[in-house]
Amino acid sequence: MADPGSQLVAAAHRAGIPVVPHIGPSALLLALMASGLEGQRFAFAGYLPAQADERATALQRLEDRSARGAETQLWIETPYRAQAMITTALKILRPTTSIAVACDLAGPQQWIGSKTIVLWRKTPPDLTNRLTVFALLADRAISATWVDQAEHQTRLPSQQTRQNVSRVAPPHSLAGKNRRRSPP
Repeated sequence: MADPGSQLVAAAHRAGIPVVPHIGPSALLLALMASGLEGQRFAFAGYLPAQADERATALQRLEDRSARGAETQLWIETPYRAQAMITTALKILRPTTSIAVACDLAGPQQWIGSKTIVLWRKTPPDLTNRLTVFALLADRAISATWVDQAEHQTRLPSQQTRQNVSRVAPPHSLAGKNRRRSPP
């Protein structure tokens, strides 16, 4: 998806050559699955700019988009720029934004971590020479909102509180198989 392979596949379609995808690991989907971030709404941004100022601007745009749409933003980075990417992210993103870092997926040196920016700042990862997929979910997105309100629900037993929380929480987070999300 992120490589020039898409041009070859498009050319095959134009030439009438059958295209048959084969099942196999996809670093993007593996990273999303392992991130713990929003998996129902996500977008792939490819590679972000290499220049520091442009990279910072692109990160802020991804964070803003995530906050507006409760949407996880995914992007990839080359091994020689992954450390610069995380360094920039830790400097400019909001403390409550979550970042998942997935390195060398499906390989013997695979490593995955997922924390808020404030926690990553305490123990930044060393991504030197690691092929990395990043995933970001902004603080205004669904992650903090429904967890906080679901915890609040257990402390306040009133029926009105339970109804309010069920309107915000995703359907799969509510107890019971047959509970449906109430319309807002």
